[in-house]
Amino acid sequence: MATLRDLQRRVHDEIPDRFRFPRILSVLALHEEVGELLGEFKQSAVPDRTSTEIAAEVGDVLLSCLEIANSYGLTIEPIDPIRVNIAQHRLSVNLYLAACAVSKECLDIEGFEQSHISQLEAALNRVVQSLAELAASWGVDFVAAFEEKFELILGFVADGTWESRYGNRLLMKRKKFD
Repeated sequence: MATLRDLQRRVHDEIPDRFRFPRILSVLALHEEVGELLGEFKQSAVPDRTSTEIAAEVGDVLLSCLEIANSYGLTIEPIDPIRVNIAQHRLSVNLYLAACAVSKECLDIEGFEQSHISQLEAALNRVVQSLAELAASWGVDFVAAFEEKFELILGFVADGTWESRYGNRLLMKRKKFD
């Protein structure tokens, strides 16, 4: 099974530069994906443990984390053992709060030019840990969810449909922020 560092290297090596978000937008993308994942949770009092929607959103959140790590030169650490005796609501709150900490540290770096790289790295690793725990509570293997999502994205890049789906908007955003 691939490690988080293996996945991080794949994202770095296999996604062309023209498809990467500017650093600040990668953090916004994380919040969008966390919101979509938590929306899936909200729609169902007892999530369907085989839900492809949940697995797809888990993959999106992990991809966003790996993109942020790569854009800031951070390392995603191996996750700690999964805690299983925590309510899903609490796990959702933990994920949301960890994503907010990523935003705070990014703002300090980008907006106030403070050297908060180690704090950003710690916050990002808390997101990944929280995501792993929440995914496990739904019976979703978060690495497998990422790999499925990543293969879909690489397919869009290879067949040229990525640009029509997402790329044109991203290229305009890159020009605005670069």
